Amino acid sequence: MAGILATTSVSTTVAAFSIMVDDVTKKIQKDFYCTPIKKSTLAGGYILAAFSIGYFLSLITLVFAQLYLWLNGGHLYTLNTYILILGVLFLTVLLNTSMMYFISMLFKSHQAFSAATSIMGTLIGFLTGIYLPIGAFPEAIQYVIRFFPTSHGAALLRQIMMAPTLNESFYHKSQDFISFFKEYLGITFSFDNISLSPAFNILYIVMFTLLFFTSALYFNRRLKNNCYI
Repeated sequence: MAGILATTSVSTTVAAFSIMVDDVTKKIQKDFYCTPIKKSTLAGGYILAAFSIGYFLSLITLVFAQLYLWLNGGHLYTLNTYILILGVLFLTVLLNTSMMYFISMLFKSHQAFSAATSIMGTLIGFLTGIYLPIGAFPEAIQYVIRFFPTSHGAALLRQIMMAPTLNESFYHKSQDFISFFKEYLGITFSFDNISLSPAFNILYIVMFTLLFFTSALYFNRRLKNNCYI
């Protein structure tokens, strides 16, 4: 469920940015550039719309995830847990909004964008550990997963959502076994036997969010404001 929440913010935001690609393909953006609307305002509209759609649909997914877990014998999360989940979802959706905005700007054809997003949708499932546990991949692929920023959002969500169950199920297990289990399922990440803290996961997400937004705004400023005469 945590992995699905993380990937929902990718699929929904990229679907929202397909409107922007359509506007570029049909040259509707040039009509906007003929108006007093600033380029930054237009970009902000696309970003805000994608973020709002992504966050809203992520909340709906969270409701269904909680219902599914509860019907299958899982816990109802406490208010504090929900606050943590909503906070991590906010950061994850913001990250994926910035990443998808940057990627969407690279496409001038809707067909190419659709093909790329189809491939991306499949890869996201592997990179966030939904289709297979992260520990089942070769070491080289695991490094790719650890560097992929959305995976850190999925890891944070797993830490929060799985905490009650882990505490109940593994209270009699050794710390080494619990650490191995968390690494195998992608609940925590480590480099050279150094486990990454939740604070590092958050910092990593924020850093890449700023990086993608800054890069996208740089390319956006270099676009010409040609409009129809």
